Amino acid sequence: MADSKYAVVTLSSQGNPLNLKQYILVNNNNFWEVVVDGLEREINQPLAVNKKLPDFNLDMLPLFQIAANRNNLKADYSDVHKVMIYEGLIQDVAQIQYQCGTTKYCYIVLYSGEKFLATKKGDTWNVKSVSSSRQAFRIMQDEGAEALAFILWEE
Repeated sequence: MADSKYAVVTLSSQGNPLNLKQYILVNNNNFWEVVVDGLEREINQPLAVNKKLPDFNLDMLPLFQIAANRNNLKADYSDVHKVMIYEGLIQDVAQIQYQCGTTKYCYIVLYSGEKFLATKKGDTWNVKSVSSSRQAFRIMQDEGAEALAFILWEE
């Protein structure tokens, strides 16, 4: 999210999508510079940002706060992989280019470009093909989980 002065960005490495980082950038003569780093560690982001940048529009902060969801991040995807293999969606985990998730949602992108959103209902993962991260976001939003949008890989 950005305005003419500030931008909020959330990044992770493709190799380790759980290594999430959040920054606020400031536009100085069309050159964006980091003015707040470590935002992902802040439990109360609005307070922390307001202290550092009183003129920042707090409505630009993401709905999610990574620090509040850190314990729900998924590191082991083997249960989701088993469902995908069983359902014939993949032959092997080597087909997966990107995956990031929580204990209830997982977003997966294959090297072929196919995208999936896995949702956990009870003890069962349901994996659904989606056309884009926007469609996955709408599904999560309909389920009241838009705050977990940081798992999605933006196209």
